[in-house]
Amino acid sequence: MGKKTKAELEEELAWANQKISALENHLLQINENELRVSEEKYRLLAENMSDVVWVLDTSNMTFKYVSPSIEKLRGYTVEEALSQSFREQMVPESFAAIMAKYPKRMENFLANDPAAVTKVDEVLQPRKDGSTVWTEVVSTFIRNKDGGLDILGVSRDISKRKQAERTLRENEAHLQSFFENAGSLIWIKDMEGRFVSINRLTETSLGIPREQIINKTVHDIFPQKEADPYTANDQLVLKTGQIMSLKKQPC
Repeated sequence: MGKKTKAELEEELAWANQKISALENHLLQINENELRVSEEKYRLLAENMSDVVWVLDTSNMTFKYVSPSIEKLRGYTVEEALSQSFREQMVPESFAAIMAKYPKRMENFLANDPAAVTKVDEVLQPRKDGSTVWTEVVSTFIRNKDGGLDILGVSRDISKRKQAERTLRENEAHLQSFFENAGSLIWIKDMEGRFVSINRLTETSLGIPREQIINKTVHDIFPQKEADPYTANDQLVLKTGQIMSLKKQPC
């Protein structure tokens, strides 16, 4: 087989370049299609989830994206929400709390502290109708395609959780009031017989400040002869699980 001429080599090189170019275009088309499919999936997810997804540009603290679920959460359309400043997105107290922590978080993130990447905060946000809504905000620092720094956030309505917490606090306050003001001696001990809590009447009846009773056993407070029966009663109740009624007020 003879040696190929320069013209033949150039023709083969041109043919190879065409094939490479065609392959690159094909791969690019595949990547673009995959990207469009991926973007469509994320768009559908963002637009149909109840949580609000948003992106904040840290260079000017303006929102670049807010998902349509903002209307359900706060009553504003996407356009209205995007026109609001970062400050307007929350009540003054929440804004002050967030901004008090933000500079240090940014500093730590730029120093490659992994703990600064994602944070969770509870934020009280205003609604269009003048009411407010408690949200749990998960925010994450991300680099955008231009090399700048954005915050990707997800805001979730936690109104029911906050209401449950308020109800629990109120119930605890009622129980504590009943415990303190009951007309009977009431006390709580741990499994080792140490006093965990006593009510006001128990403190008065014993004539000992509760600070000197809490975390003590009856043997720390009374002579052994008096303390032994109380300890025996406690152990019997723990062993049998039965309620014990005594004529004499025990401790």
